[in-house]
Amino acid sequence: MRKRLKLAANLLLISTIVLGSTLSSIEVFAANNDLMGMKKLHGNDRFSTAVEVSKDGWGYSNYVIIANGFGFADALCSAPLSKTLDAPILLTDKTSLPTSTKREIERLDARRVYIVGGTGAVSANVANQLKDMGLAVSRISGSDRYETSLNVAKEINTTNTVKDVVVASGEQVSQGVDALSIAPIAGDAKMPIILSPKNSMTSSSRTWLNSKHVHATYVIGGTTALSNNVFKQVPNGKRLEGRNRYETNLEILQEFSNYLDFDSVYMAKGEKSSVIDALTAGPISAREGNPLVLVSDTLDLTQEKFLSKYTPTHLTAIGGQLKDETIYQVGRVLNREIATGVSKVIINDKRRITVEFNGIVNGYEASRKNNYTICGSMVQEATIQPDYRTVVLRLKYDLDKSALLNFEGEAENILGINMNYIFNKGNTNIEDNVTDGDKPRVLYVQTLDTVEEGGNKILVKFSERVMESDARRLENYRIKRRDGSYVRVNDVVFNKEREDEAILYTESLDYAGRYLVEIDGIKDLADNVMEPYSDYLDIFDTGALKVIEYKVKPGTYHNSKKVDVIFNKKLDKVMATQERNYRLLDAQEKPINGAIGSIVYDEYSGDRVTVELINLKYDGDYTLEVSGVTDLSGNTLPRTKLEMRNLIVEKPRIVDTPYVKQTGDQNKRIVIVNFNQELNKDDATNPSNYEVRFKEGSADTYVERADYRFDGGKSTVTLYLDKVISEAKYELTVDGIRNTEDFIMDRQSVEFEVTP
Repeated sequence: MRKRLKLAANLLLISTIVLGSTLSSIEVFAANNDLMGMKKLHGNDRFSTAVEVSKDGWGYSNYVIIANGFGFADALCSAPLSKTLDAPILLTDKTSLPTSTKREIERLDARRVYIVGGTGAVSANVANQLKDMGLAVSRISGSDRYETSLNVAKEINTTNTVKDVVVASGEQVSQGVDALSIAPIAGDAKMPIILSPKNSMTSSSRTWLNSKHVHATYVIGGTTALSNNVFKQVPNGKRLEGRNRYETNLEILQEFSNYLDFDSVYMAKGEKSSVIDALTAGPISAREGNPLVLVSDTLDLTQEKFLSKYTPTHLTAIGGQLKDETIYQVGRVLNREIATGVSKVIINDKRRITVEFNGIVNGYEASRKNNYTICGSMVQEATIQPDYRTVVLRLKYDLDKSALLNFEGEAENILGINMNYIFNKGNTNIEDNVTDGDKPRVLYVQTLDTVEEGGNKILVKFSERVMESDARRLENYRIKRRDGSYVRVNDVVFNKEREDEAILYTESLDYAGRYLVEIDGIKDLADNVMEPYSDYLDIFDTGALKVIEYKVKPGTYHNSKKVDVIFNKKLDKVMATQERNYRLLDAQEKPINGAIGSIVYDEYSGDRVTVELINLKYDGDYTLEVSGVTDLSGNTLPRTKLEMRNLIVEKPRIVDTPYVKQTGDQNKRIVIVNFNQELNKDDATNPSNYEVRFKEGSADTYVERADYRFDGGKSTVTLYLDKVISEAKYELTVDGIRNTEDFIMDRQSVEFEVTP
């Protein structure tokens, strides 16, 4: 057993898991679902309430205790027996077993039933009904309630050594109220509860009690319940009493606080009409040694002070007569953060409702659409917000005028399991944004900053919440230039949290200065169309100018290249075409003079130029350095280096002396020729592009076939000659071969020698 004291920083979320460490953020607790959970167990009558308690505490049980549902005595003294047997207490009518009780026994798959009380309390007919169900039936009874309680004590004593005993009033006028809160404790400790008349114990009870050498006898209630004479008759007596039944309850809980587990707390109504419900809670609270708190319709200060010391993870209320408001009051004393009601409801539009709770709710239950009812429609989706206090409901059908006028909703299982909360205009602050007649207006429009890709962000602030679909429609916004044309609005981002703001993302501006902003066609949540807006706005572009893309392509000549450079915004044409703003660097990043040719500005897009690089001397790496270019607002491009790898700028040419290899066909030879770059394959494999002749004269040797191979660094052509050539010097002439960029090589002749 353990006692749980309230931690200093108490932040919890409604849940049915063990209490975690105290944290400093409500959101963290909410995310972990680490908050006290509340639950109410009740049925349509006392019999079904006992069944609900049994279902909550037992998945199955070999044993069941049956007691009369209209008397308190037998059920009261059965709590310790229940703990001994690990069995729930179910209730019956005197003459017939209720259907709900029968079905619960079947669900538990019980084997034996203990009937507590004589046939005057539970008839033989009930016993026979139980036997017909295939159950073994044992009856514990006596000539009256006092002897029955003694015989129950003896049954407990058959399997447990009796160390402590409880003596409680068996008078009908008391209804066992004072002894209610001792039942779970007696059950947990397996202390028999012996009933006694007010003025003197029965002789059989005294004899048995004095024979057991008990350590302590707890006499429950003041002298109006059990006289001093009774107190003197018990061994090692200790009276537990208060000024009323609720103070007596606290005295008992305080006495055994070190043995109780306050991780879970049970509560029941202490009125006489609710006694039997409270008694059925005894077995379930006794299973783990949890306290049972008795309450009226409201807590008094003494009860609040006592309960405020503890932070349970579960609060379970027993009985239908217990008001939900009372349960919420106890819950708030045990945990200040939990929700106990709805503080505000916002009707956003005809299909969207925001429910604001007055504390943290269980995220799982609050996100279940079936836990909500909105009169006049059906909840299609429930979305818990990050604060775990707010839920947005999306409805399937529009709320009509009648439903809006008489708005009412219900939340089930959210504040507590099996607990409902009704919210309407009579008990809750309802903010109705649908039935108002005011038209929305634009309060102001202002520039925010420049986006990375160019253009501007412009904030539009409305006078009230507006429809998201309207606010995001691009055609509802127009930004007019001085020449009457319009700036393109690329996107609109709507503030879904505030619902009264939109941010416009525009294209890159042509100039910094005054633009005319026009807005219309936007409705509020009540379908009122806005007053058209038209006013001038000074827009200044302060965003950095950047190169966002560049591409190298063939130039006009074999030793030139063209580079398309694309910027993030429109450019100042004069600055974009200044030759001094471009510089070509070689592989060692040294400037190459005279390498910048024409610079062509794209009049259509306004955000790109084509720079031609001329007089390139070698194949390899180059860098185009750009700086000093400005946009239309005067923002200058910082020095930017555009790297260009493996540029091919030379014409094709033979780079090594051809060499000859012998073939297997008599004395025929093959000639292998290497070129400096990748060639056009069709040209390279065309035999007519090659001539082989004696150095001295006539061309009497021909090329039958040419094979081509490119290995990424150089090209190799293998020439197959048509006849045998002898040892001598020869000349190879190559002409008409182009590279992959369609530049043709100059006619080239090279010598090679055939040796023995």
